[in-house]
Amino acid sequence: MKRQRMMYEDAKVLSRHNFLEKYGGHSEWVYDKVHGELIREILKQSLESIDNRKEKERQMSKVKDLLIQMEEEAPHITKTAFVGKYGWIHEDVWTKVRIEMRDQLGLELEDEN
Repeated sequence: MKRQRMMYEDAKVLSRHNFLEKYGGHSEWVYDKVHGELIREILKQSLESIDNRKEKERQMSKVKDLLIQMEEEAPHITKTAFVGKYGWIHEDVWTKVRIEMRDQLGLELEDEN
């Protein structure tokens, strides 16, 4: 059992040539098995990383879509209606859109509450 554990650990760090010199050609299957496991683990981690990145992109897309929706709606509804729909935490979006309209377009909108 101890020899098998040692072979397993050596297979992770030694080159194929050095492993076969140390344990003989009949142990090549151990080296291949260990490296197959290592490759599967690397692949698993890579796929999980890709999935995590895709999920983050989906979440960012949802946030971006919501922000666009809020910015498009802000000029057309009152602050009270906006806050009622999106929450007070997004009140700054309504205010920002209104200030931009005033500054860039020279439009004076009623500062509706």
